Amino acid sequence: MKNVVITSTYTKLSHYNREQLSQMEDVNFFVIVRESERLSVERDFGETFPNVFGIQGTSEEEFFQESKSYISKLITQKEGESFYIVTMAEDLLLVAARLREAFNLTGMNFEQTYRFRNKGEMKNILQKANIRVPYFGKLELSKPNHNIYFEEIVAEVGLPFIVKPTMMACSNGVSKIESFEAFTAYLDDAQPAVEYGYEEFISGKLYHCDSIVSNGEVIFSSACEYTNENMHFQEGKSVKQFDEQQQKHYHTHQS
Repeated sequence: MKNVVITSTYTKLSHYNREQLSQMEDVNFFVIVRESERLSVERDFGETFPNVFGIQGTSEEEFFQESKSYISKLITQKEGESFYIVTMAEDLLLVAARLREAFNLTGMNFEQTYRFRNKGEMKNILQKANIRVPYFGKLELSKPNHNIYFEEIVAEVGLPFIVKPTMMACSNGVSKIESFEAFTAYLDDAQPAVEYGYEEFISGKLYHCDSIVSNGEVIFSSACEYTNENMHFQEGKSVKQFDEQQQKHYHTHQS
């Protein structure tokens, strides 16, 4: 028997193909969510995911520790059975990776996952592979002279430029800086415990590329064009991604 532990949020659980998962008779599913979402998950997804565990803590470390304790008990109860840990929640990717390492399970480890999760590390790796990325750097919140620091960044990456957290998602905390006043306002609102970066602003069409690589072979790949830039979401515009056929249909109806 296979056992799949899903670390998730309520929203991300709705993205799973529950009809298909319900047909997998040789798999047990265990869902871990925050306690504040547990009852809603049991109500709306309980038919597919009858085993739901609620995390009491609010921090990422508490999520990891409580999940680790819960999974440890499951492995003891189901000795000899295989376990897998998966997630589609971006803010839980590193938690899932740490849990795999803790129990020596297959899947991406922490180092591999960190390359996808941290936007600065991601650019470093691409840059070393001679792939063009925006000029970028780590934003130092403790710089005493904002005026001089602003001029240094502009000299390095140009104006306007982008500032954003390196470990958040969905364009949270992303800002296009077009003036010194906007830069100082962003620094004033920044959270000391959060890591930020700055980078060159590049105008153009935005695409999203997905692929699955197994044993060094690409077994699936797709490229989708976004209807708008991510930051346009902050202006109330929709941000959707279309494949080639959907792009043609969308542009036909927009023209």
